[in-house]
Amino acid sequence: AWLAAAVNGEVAVTKAASYSFAGETVKLTSDIDLGNYPWTPIGLTGDAAGFQGTFDGQGHTISNLYVDLTAERKYQSAGLFGSVHGTVKNFTVKNATVKNLDDIPDTSNGTAVVVGASQFESTIENVHVVNAVVSANKRAAGIAGYFCGTITGCTVDGLVATTTPDKKSNGTYDNGDKIGGIVAYDNTPGTAIDRCSVKNAHIEGYRDLGGISGTARLSITNCIVENVDI
Repeated sequence: AWLAAAVNGEVAVTKAASYSFAGETVKLTSDIDLGNYPWTPIGLTGDAAGFQGTFDGQGHTISNLYVDLTAERKYQSAGLFGSVHGTVKNFTVKNATVKNLDDIPDTSNGTAVVVGASQFESTIENVHVVNAVVSANKRAAGIAGYFCGTITGCTVDGLVATTTPDKKSNGTYDNGDKIGGIVAYDNTPGTAIDRCSVKNAHIEGYRDLGGISGTARLSITNCIVENVDI
């Protein structure tokens, strides 16, 4: 929670408004049970770089993550990390609920268990999601919502991911799209997913759905999809 407060500029680490942790490594030294307490993502909007260091979970488990930004009605990303321009690795997130449903004109930019959005090149490796529910207006996934970079050795086992279209003020609808077991969306050539798996998942939305990725310009290699209902 302190890490989120520092990156989001809610607590002063230096004289700067926020602290990015660029060039630094944050290590998780034990398992953490978040107890379904309302969680504020580390970095809030994917349009900003957010957390820019390395987060090394050292094989530990983060349990009972609960994120619900629905009432915020802001353009932002949701997840353990909302916004990343760095590396997250070596941990498991177990029993997570992440919600980001809004009715603003341009819906939020990414929703996932691990990283909501990374519009700047990042790395996610050896991160595992076990039993999660993710719901958003668009760009929903198990590992990363909007992503640029590489994802390797990650697994998702037990996921329900859904998107609901935005209802605009004139009565029309938009979005409800881009859902994947690993990544929801990427529009950056060079992004790669390797040695990842998705098992026991239900993926539901209006369009652009996939067991590994919803829609993207990326390479997908050595991946497994098993018992996934789309």
